[in-house]
Amino acid sequence: MIKGMLILEEPIWARFWYPVALEGNIGSEPVRRTLLNHPIVLWREPDGAVVAAIDRCPHRDAPLSSGWIEDGCIVCPYHGWRFDGTGALRLLPQSPELSSLGNRYEIQTVNARVLHGAVWVNLSRPVAEIPAIPSLQPGWRYIPEFDEEWETHAARLMENSFDPAHTVFVHRKTFGDGRNPAVEVPSLEERPYGFSMSNRLSVANPDFARTVTGDSGDYTLRDTVTLFFAPFIRVMISTYPAGVVHAIVTAATPVNEHRLRLVQWVLRNDREEDAPESELVSFDRRVTREDRELLESIWAPYSSEVNANVHMRADRASIALRRLWGKISAGTWLPETVEEVGEDGLRVIG
Repeated sequence: MIKGMLILEEPIWARFWYPVALEGNIGSEPVRRTLLNHPIVLWREPDGAVVAAIDRCPHRDAPLSSGWIEDGCIVCPYHGWRFDGTGALRLLPQSPELSSLGNRYEIQTVNARVLHGAVWVNLSRPVAEIPAIPSLQPGWRYIPEFDEEWETHAARLMENSFDPAHTVFVHRKTFGDGRNPAVEVPSLEERPYGFSMSNRLSVANPDFARTVTGDSGDYTLRDTVTLFFAPFIRVMISTYPAGVVHAIVTAATPVNEHRLRLVQWVLRNDREEDAPESELVSFDRRVTREDRELLESIWAPYSSEVNANVHMRADRASIALRRLWGKISAGTWLPETVEEVGEDGLRVIG
């Protein structure tokens, strides 16, 4: 049996920041998420800040995510114990005269921040800052897309996201150009945050894709720079001949060794009247549905060992991913923070 990547057994993976939700999905009620097999609960304080904590009341283990929010505190649904954003117990209804209890009565909060329109969580001592992936610039717009669980390994979605050869086949009903399945070997460049991949691809341009591409022909060209931010974030910046840039940020946040949470948003350099948000999201939904159906159908356990599979020339990025993950596991590589500005004007701080 192939042994998968042990992301849950190695403490290093808990020390990265992961997007666990789109910011807009955190409202007035608690939200449950699972990160690296740890159930967590998210809620907002009165000032709008997002709090994250292990989803367990210390009294009788009830999930706090089944409770509610009062005065910025999360209320346990079992006995009404109330905890604030620091984790402290603020009210014990059965003994309201008690004002100070020991730390055994606290809930365990974890690191949480809001950045790039997403909620990021870190379960331990961070080994690096949140990767400041391409950010919103003047004249651009932010489009939230997906926040959902898939039944596949986070690393498998990352490999798929850097695979130019699958588009003709997996995406044959959306943008795959079946006239020529041959693809140029992508060029890779190491970056302090991971690596970048560049390639040009001929893509089909059916009616429902033309809002995305800004092109009216049956086929068009897509020049793409795809950035990998360790450990599981892909940013695909696609430029079309009309000058339209469609930059997709895809986070494959590991729920456990079998599931991931897809958190995805888009940056565009046009206006709503040029390309309605609903049509852009609809197209990307078609594409992600094709990927999901294929990836969830794979029954073999995922392994990050390079020799676990055979490869072709177009698999350069997949091999680079596996080697980087191996270095992270071995403690010989960690991402660094640098600032770059691409030709498209998107600012990247890795």
